[in-house]
Amino acid sequence: VEAAATSSSISGIVWRDINGNGERDDEEPTLPDWRVFLDLNNNGIFDDGTDPEVSDEAEPFVVTEDDGSYSFEDLVSGTFIIREEIFDENTEIGERWLQTVPGNGFHEIELDINDNQTGLDFGNVTGRLSEE
Repeated sequence: VEAAATSSSISGIVWRDINGNGERDDEEPTLPDWRVFLDLNNNGIFDDGTDPEVSDEAEPFVVTEDDGSYSFEDLVSGTFIIREEIFDENTEIGERWLQTVPGNGFHEIELDINDNQTGLDFGNVTGRLSEE
């Protein structure tokens, strides 16, 4: 019974949404080396377990592959919040990454036993913030 309870997975792709339309177009590249994490306490940031006032447990994370893909394997059934960590230092001076997908900033998924959820993607655009 225990082995069946740990056979669920979550996967997706992180990509550069060049035109910012929230849909992955053929010419839009993937983003390797981005951290995707399970936000266990739903505080919106990656917790590495070093701040006991926030969490003394490190949140599970993966780094996207060369093709922008990520995957969490061997998960138990339950509800998960999946977020990406946006790295502003990857952009040109005066620009920053802005997430376009998902619109609310995270995926919330309910996993059943032997459940494999795919397509939990993250889209990001770079640009200057307007001062409006």
